Amino acid sequence: MADVAGQITALLDWREGRIAALQLTSSRPAQMGRLFEGRTVIEVSRMIPLLFTACSVAQRLAFLQAVEQSRGAVVAREISRGRQLLLQVENCRELLFRLLKDWITTDSTKMAILQQIQGLLTRLLRRWNYLLQPQRNKDRLNSDQNRELTALLGPERQQIAGQLNEMLTPLLGIPAERVHGWLDKISPEHQFSAPLLDPVMQLHRDFSGVTLGADLQPLPDLQQRQQQQILKTASSEVQQRLFCATPRWQGECCETGSYSTYRGELQHFKQRGWHELSCRYAAMLLQLSQIPGAISADCSAGVTESAERTAEDIGVGLGIVATSRGQLLHRVEMMGERVLSYHILAPTEWNLHPRGLVATKLQGVRTETDSQALSLGRTMLLLADPCVAFDITLNQWESV
Repeated sequence: MADVAGQITALLDWREGRIAALQLTSSRPAQMGRLFEGRTVIEVSRMIPLLFTACSVAQRLAFLQAVEQSRGAVVAREISRGRQLLLQVENCRELLFRLLKDWITTDSTKMAILQQIQGLLTRLLRRWNYLLQPQRNKDRLNSDQNRELTALLGPERQQIAGQLNEMLTPLLGIPAERVHGWLDKISPEHQFSAPLLDPVMQLHRDFSGVTLGADLQPLPDLQQRQQQQILKTASSEVQQRLFCATPRWQGECCETGSYSTYRGELQHFKQRGWHELSCRYAAMLLQLSQIPGAISADCSAGVTESAERTAEDIGVGLGIVATSRGQLLHRVEMMGERVLSYHILAPTEWNLHPRGLVATKLQGVRTETDSQALSLGRTMLLLADPCVAFDITLNQWESV
């Protein structure tokens, strides 16, 4: 079977002690959504979990939201809250998987923790799979489903939060709820050791003499009505395809993901002298550590029933989901129960834009050696958090 996901290829030009250029190319299928065109909602709902193994719940939720919005469906508040709980557990699994795979040396104990979280998510999905089915207008749960969901959003939610906190504590070295305060207090002079905390210090040591390029603006919250109106202005098929392949927000490249979300909360950490790469890694820790507390506090409690739409809006829908990697967008045009047009914009397309985050951060940066330049490029790609594999090679040009 062909590699449906594709991969990112990076070519780094290093000349006279600086990164002269970075060329990013992608074999990711920019028109994945075309696989759904001409199919029914039921057919697409069965295809999505088969096509997307990473962030599968998030992809399903984006599809549901887009279809439900196109139908003008009003989704019950309890269903939306249940969906958010499933998403938070998946985000925990996704973040921890990448941290263990990319940043630390794993052993059977650490992998067992990841397997426990995967097992928890699997059990929840098996039990609550009906929450991930597209709703019609005014659909309601039956009495048994409503009773079970009330339990999930009540005492069971607290149990899930407690289980996640207990699982993460050995890896963080401290309870998850203390990570934010800990990051506010530590400086590069402190000594600390815990599996997921060690890379904070290692990144600072390896790249303390390297100054990265300018920050990009964070991608605004696309769930806000104002931003959705802007999204709808690019309505032609050509505009949609271009936007999904090389996205810009009102003409500017943007960043999405952990660092763009938590950059403000890491100001004290950065002011204590930590390198930006340490800050970017710390943002992933902060996002991971806040998941148990968000579940316990039921941060989705403010979710309300979706609003009914006007007649002219029916037939077009947007699904926007805050995944572990950043904002995911699905856009659908429907005719009855059949998909006319479908577009998907993943966080990877924002952060790995040819002139986006990674290119802006690395272009013109000075390094002591070519090997440090290559290591820096690989590290920045990992922190940009692509949802597919990547390969990076170095072109070294000798001065004449």
